[in-house]
Amino acid sequence: MAPKENAAFVANMEDVLEVYHRPYDARRPVICMDEQPVQILGEKREPERMTEHHNRRENAD
Repeated sequence: MAPKENAAFVANMEDVLEVYHRPYDARRPVICMDEQPVQILGEKREPERMTEHHNRRENAD
């Protein structure tokens, strides 16, 4: 990538990161977007069953 384009990318990324550093404001919540338009249609692995002492657990990968 040419230095000029790289500098523009870094400047834009710094703007995005500054948003994440703002204090919480319920009137203006920060919403994160994934860069890939992927639709999740199901579980990757079967969730663990509920027990008497624990709710259903989702596996985090």
